[in-house]
Amino acid sequence: MDLAELAKKYYGLVDSYRISESEVDESVLDQLLDLFAEDAVYQRCEREFKGRKELEDLYRNQRTMMGRHKIKNMVIEGRQIGIEGTFFKKNGSEEGLKFADFFVYNAEGLIQRRGTYLGEGFKKTV
Repeated sequence: MDLAELAKKYYGLVDSYRISESEVDESVLDQLLDLFAEDAVYQRCEREFKGRKELEDLYRNQRTMMGRHKIKNMVIEGRQIGIEGTFFKKNGSEEGLKFADFFVYNAEGLIQRRGTYLGEGFKKTV
């Protein structure tokens, strides 16, 4: 699978693993976490999550937003990919939150490092 497909797979899983604000689909969450290397690092604004255990805690307990990501631009160089897009909350509103994500994949095709930057309107959501 090429990097563009891996990134689209990530967004498909992250947009569908949460059933409600307090419940997750365990099989989809497992698939999402399987995209990350065991020692992956995720820098999300001012916060940093290290390793699969911290990532699982983030996705299971801290990131309760539901919605969908719409990719606007994607730039790939080597094993790195930069993505610009908009996140639309699942509340019926078409008002979106702009984001930029950067992924670095290891030789096995797993996410080794990820960074997220959020646009105006970001209110300390996880």
